[in-house]
Amino acid sequence: VDLQVVARMSRTTSNGTSLCTNEDAIQITPLANRNDQRQWTFHSSKLEFSVPHFCRVEDGESSSRSKWKSAMEVDPYFVVTKTSMTLPPGSSKTVSPYICPLVEGDFEILGVRCRLLDDVWVYHPFSVKGELLQNTRSNRANRVRAEPLVLKAKIECGMPCLTADLVQPLTATNVGDSGPLLQGQVSKWNLRLTNVGTAPAKSISVKTNLPWITIWDGGDGDRNSKSHEDIECEPTSY
Repeated sequence: VDLQVVARMSRTTSNGTSLCTNEDAIQITPLANRNDQRQWTFHSSKLEFSVPHFCRVEDGESSSRSKWKSAMEVDPYFVVTKTSMTLPPGSSKTVSPYICPLVEGDFEILGVRCRLLDDVWVYHPFSVKGELLQNTRSNRANRVRAEPLVLKAKIECGMPCLTADLVQPLTATNVGDSGPLLQGQVSKWNLRLTNVGTAPAKSISVKTNLPWITIWDGGDGDRNSKSHEDIECEPTSY
């Protein structure tokens, strides 16, 4: 069984509105030869993403006859993980498919699609009910529900995501640097900051409220705070 997420994403630019989706099982033959084995990896995970099956992009500038193009021919708006598994008869299994948008726009998850025996495609749409509206008497009497937003998102610019680790210096020679410490003994460690997000992190100020940790660069000033230069990190694709 091959499993992947089905989604739809629209993007508005100065040239118009374009759409990218893999909702319907429509296979479009690309006019140009592109590498259909493209893979995307990101710093925040070790997963490999690829172009979904039946993914196509609508070009707002093109004519109605040729407005749809295969995602193998143009850059897709989102990529997914493709999970392959084997289910014995009468068994159940929990899987976690992933999806990652690549551009800004309105994003909506529609369901999941799986392929059986490498030949039969099955699509299961998600049906999510919104909350009951209680703002008017008519809505309460007719049990009117609001539009469900749990599977919808508005993708905006990338955001930084910082992680901090205490690592032992490579030049550690003191006994206290690698073993237990006695009361009052000082051990020097390095504080490693990593930006695993998709945008640069600027104006970083590191502080601690732990009495047994002091952040110090060896100079004069406040030893419990330290400002650092920008930490930049971008996702890689190949």
